[in-house]
Amino acid sequence: MFKLIGLLLLSNFIFAADILDKLIKMDKTNEVAQIQIPPKRFEYNDDVPDAQKFTAVIRKGALLQDLDGENYYQANANFVIRVREVESGSFYSFVIDKNNKARLVCLSTDIQRIDNIVNLTPKKINFSKENFEYRKIDVNKILVLNTMLTSGTHFFNFYEDASAHSSMGLNIEASFKNQELIPFALTMSFNRISGEILSWDYANLGMKLFKTINFESGNKLIFSAEAQRSLYGQANLGENSISLIENKFSLGATYQFGNWLLGLEASKERLFIPADINLVDNNLENTNQYQTSYLLKLGYSFDIQL
Repeated sequence: MFKLIGLLLLSNFIFAADILDKLIKMDKTNEVAQIQIPPKRFEYNDDVPDAQKFTAVIRKGALLQDLDGENYYQANANFVIRVREVESGSFYSFVIDKNNKARLVCLSTDIQRIDNIVNLTPKKINFSKENFEYRKIDVNKILVLNTMLTSGTHFFNFYEDASAHSSMGLNIEASFKNQELIPFALTMSFNRISGEILSWDYANLGMKLFKTINFESGNKLIFSAEAQRSLYGQANLGENSISLIENKFSLGATYQFGNWLLGLEASKERLFIPADINLVDNNLENTNQYQTSYLLKLGYSFDIQL
């Protein structure tokens, strides 16, 4: 009897030991997976060839990131500080603190490089690294609002030998500062067209996709593609007062220097003439075609913290 009990205890011990050994191995496997640290987005190394160190002004409101690229901060004022390119020609620069360590990264568009510190005004710029102040922010809640006045030329070939029509308008574009996938903006425009055969007031709503190229000077070149549809339109076409709307597709390029914007846009517009207008009696033709127009834009960009 005692032998049987002993054998049962021994077998249970061996079985338990085997399970424990397997659990330990599983735990070790999981532990290896758990202690793997994902690489930082930005690694600071002293031996990066051609990466330049220089003195710069970090502008008030400039966006900063930690080296992980997870947290965002904003400079409280203008500061003179040492920076170094992440690599030669990079759009990012390391911010070097008083201990000669890189803890933050800043876009080059938010840095103004200086060669002669004597020309700076002490009242507006802080020279002390120890007092470099910034606050943590949610970069996804910074709204970029572009407002632009437009002047355009429209070629409506509804009549033979029709002359070009001119327009004046206001464009408003709203987008978020940080868009990692496909940058886009919601757009609205208010326009007035006047000419020989058509005078037209209308409002459009649309969406714009854009691609930004950053320069070392801090300026930007922005290429865009946009689609719009009229929300409202009232026009005088010949002797008829009509409701008139359009579909519009456009390609454009905008140069941003500081907060100022200067842009050009080429568009194709399809105007929808109401069905109760007799095209033959009014000598109208080509109404089912897209018409060509060109716009010149001048405006200003605002950053709004939500």
